[in-house]
Amino acid sequence: MTGAAILLAATITSIELIRATGLMAAFGRTARMARRALGIVSRTRVSEWAKERALQIASARLLGASLKGGLLLLLVAAPLLAIVAIDTRFPLGVRPSMTDWHARLWLLALTCAYAVLRRKARTALGSGE
Repeated sequence: MTGAAILLAATITSIELIRATGLMAAFGRTARMARRALGIVSRTRVSEWAKERALQIASARLLGASLKGGLLLLLVAAPLLAIVAIDTRFPLGVRPSMTDWHARLWLLALTCAYAVLRRKARTALGSGE
């Protein structure tokens, strides 16, 4: 039971990190840059040299955006990775609670309820998302 509570705390921390870091917006920017690069390739009446130059610039921007998104994803996953690493050294019951279906269902229900209530509270306070 302790492992499930620790897993719940790490999951809620990850949810808060998703909101605080703007992870979803970062992946949205990456997708927009990828669509823009595809638009560059499909242009007609433009010289190949200009397309290649524009693609070099677009690919550098796309690389930077995807690296930023990947690093933010690693930051969001860090609490979960940390508790699994700690659990291997000091058994707290986290890994068994990850495989127990009852604990997983409770974790799913509680984290979904937390996410919905957190969104409703933000909307009620007027900050919105």
